[in-house]
Amino acid sequence: MKTMRQFFVLFVSILLFGCSSSKNAIVQSESYLEIEFQDGFSEDTVSVKVGDCPIFSKKVLTSSRNMGTTEVNIFLYKSEGKLYFKYGEEIIRCRTAETAPTFIVTVNSRQNVLQFDEKKGKYIGLNLGRQDQLDILQLNKPFRHE
Repeated sequence: MKTMRQFFVLFVSILLFGCSSSKNAIVQSESYLEIEFQDGFSEDTVSVKVGDCPIFSKKVLTSSRNMGTTEVNIFLYKSEGKLYFKYGEEIIRCRTAETAPTFIVTVNSRQNVLQFDEKKGKYIGLNLGRQDQLDILQLNKPFRHE
């Protein structure tokens, strides 16, 4: 009985630490897309999900007047048919069949459905316009904030 319990603890530990280290290895590679919440946000409540996979929910964003950004970024990685999102220190794995995932970004109560073409660049800036509509800026090089 004791041996069985030790085996079970070892098995669970390997699963937990093995999955964690494989996720960390994936996000050490180059990102597929990088999404930055930029200008126009002023205590706006934002939620992001990809399909049924929540990335974050009801986060209040305010843009810096000096930098023109909220400092909220989402990094997207692809590996073996799965999508991985890094938001802050959190790594989220999502299963999807989509080659170009659909992002649902809700600002206050307005839902914005977004798809990004990787050929237009992997760096995406989301700026809040009128009536909680998101304006998209997509570049081939990282944004510079000075």
